[in-house]
Amino acid sequence: MSIFLDAEDLRFRFGTNGKPTSKGFIQNLARRGELPPSALLGGKRVWRRVDIEAMEAALFNDSAHD
Repeated sequence: MSIFLDAEDLRFRFGTNGKPTSKGFIQNLARRGELPPSALLGGKRVWRRVDIEAMEAALFNDSAHD
């Protein structure tokens, strides 16, 4: 299991019914600051897996209390 996720990984992770979400969706999340900090690694933008999982946990915990 990789410790980093790239934009393609995020597209599949946030997609529905087995289909990846659009590239624009990921770009909009990044633009609005809703994704954790990222880094360039080998010319690709990557995010740490643990940061993405923490972000998802926070989203699901917040929605469980609504």
